[in-house]
Amino acid sequence: MKRRDFLYGLAATGAMGSLTARAQEQGRVQAWPDATNTGIPSGTVLTPHTGDLNIKVDGAVYDALDIRGALIVSAKNVTVKRCRIVSGTYFPVYTDESTGTTIQDCEISGQGAIQGSGPRISNTTVLRCNFHGTENGVQVVGSNVLIQDCWVHDLAGVDSGHFDGVAMQGGFSNVIVRHCSIANNKGGPDIYCNGDFGNMDNLVFDNNLLTGSTTFTIQIDPKKSKITNVIIKNNLMIKGYYGYRAIAVPCSWTNNKDHLTGAPVP
Repeated sequence: MKRRDFLYGLAATGAMGSLTARAQEQGRVQAWPDATNTGIPSGTVLTPHTGDLNIKVDGAVYDALDIRGALIVSAKNVTVKRCRIVSGTYFPVYTDESTGTTIQDCEISGQGAIQGSGPRISNTTVLRCNFHGTENGVQVVGSNVLIQDCWVHDLAGVDSGHFDGVAMQGGFSNVIVRHCSIANNKGGPDIYCNGDFGNMDNLVFDNNLLTGSTTFTIQIDPKKSKITNVIIKNNLMIKGYYGYRAIAVPCSWTNNKDHLTGAPVP
């Protein structure tokens, strides 16, 4: 896929083109994501579902469920919407073996139960979701991911864990995190990327509100791998205890501002 197609959607083909198109069809949250505009819409009546929901049928749609277990998707073009997912398992959401998954208007709670827990997202569009109660708000583990209009907050887990708002550890490409509110209340970065598991390419962090870190707000460390084509733009952020950023790779850094003062972030 050409980089300009990934960034701008001009004559885009393949997975990222379809991800962007679906996001546009769903519309955007205008205010910053919070309790009022993410998660399950007010008035939705949920049907209880006890135990893991393991989806293996292509094109399946699941709507308005109260899932007391993990969501595991291993099929193509699955849609999960207006659902509450409450699971103390290591991965309350698991889409590693899926393609074209959409998760929208859902609440995902990890209950603060397990060190290392967090939703594992790959080949997935995530829209207007409310993530809380996990060590990592969202763990991106595969290519072709769009996280948009989501609220990541109130992380929880074993105190010795490495808490990250949105975490990535390499081996994939084509990830967009756009117009999300991320508040890491447990001490790690709001956005954390490293190359533990391989190279990463085409990462875009655009128009996010980053307010929770007590280390660096954004941290990118390639370690022994390569992280290329990183764009960080139009974000509002609060300075972490050690600074706004610790980025050890070349990146395009434009129009990022301090949330409290409005001053440009160097």
